Amino acid sequence: MTSPLHQPIHTVYGGAHLFKSTTCSKLGALAQKAFSAYAPDAATMAKVFGIDGLESLVHTRVREKLDCEPIEDYRIDFEDGFGVRSDAEEDAAADAAAREVTAAVQAKSLPRMFGIRVKSFHSELSKQRAQRTLNRFLSQATLPENFVVTLPKITAPEQVSELVRALEPYPDVRIEIMIETPGSIFILPQLLKAARGKCVAAHFGAYDYIASLGIAAAEQHLHHPPVTLPGRYCWPRSQRAACGWWTERRTCFPSRPRSIGPGSCTTTISVILSITAFIRAGTCILPRFRLAWLRCTAFSWRVCGKRRKGCEISGINPSRLHALAHRRSRAAA
Repeated sequence: MTSPLHQPIHTVYGGAHLFKSTTCSKLGALAQKAFSAYAPDAATMAKVFGIDGLESLVHTRVREKLDCEPIEDYRIDFEDGFGVRSDAEEDAAADAAAREVTAAVQAKSLPRMFGIRVKSFHSELSKQRAQRTLNRFLSQATLPENFVVTLPKITAPEQVSELVRALEPYPDVRIEIMIETPGSIFILPQLLKAARGKCVAAHFGAYDYIASLGIAAAEQHLHHPPVTLPGRYCWPRSQRAACGWWTERRTCFPSRPRSIGPGSCTTTISVILSITAFIRAGTCILPRFRLAWLRCTAFSWRVCGKRRKGCEISGINPSRLHALAHRRSRAAA
């Protein structure tokens, strides 16, 4: 099992209809290819990302990371990355995903953390579809270690309780909760209680959260006050430790550097920025819990393909992480 202190650099969400047993290894190969093509040396990478003074070290660390573990965490997505489809289509996708996961487990080609995201339980129709998909998948698949089920758009503790009950035949399966509505911010303790110790992470869906507040699309950005306030003031320390970690997971992408090419670069970008942040932070951050990164704003890109479905990459904003490290360093001094 993965150490309870481990928090992945990023999480990849990929549409369930696209998942194959070789998906993660192919994404890793694409990340390595993108790094070689767009950041062949430290100087080129420094021009793209503005990493002054650290480029040689960061370039070496990124190369090592992409060589050994480009994908740390992956979700087969039956929600936004899959869309609304007929029952027959989703049943077929769940069956196929179970077969592919079983093959990947046998081939040992999955990342150290892995899981699926089902549809929301916020309506009876959506809940029935989510439970049907979950049952079909879990009853057929050979599950890897550290397997999790992510529940999106939670609005009531009862939804978490129902997911936990649905997972009773699978005691080793853990859950993640997604905070994407203003109301869910104020019921975090109840959500964790409803999870009965099975919750390993909380994901903050920033753009869905902003949209639910009625903020116009033109004003939606990752540094808007409603995005930064929940993690700082609405998540008591005791609840952070009980959960595992808080990830501010984004659902849209900011402007990417012009020198970076197609969507296959997103894993590389995430690794570069996160490793840079870790190096700058040094030993000032004490990761007693994965919640050590609580106050750091995460980032993500949605990679839209020809079918307008894609992946989401979550990571850590280096400027916020660096600022936190600086504050801790000054306090220690």
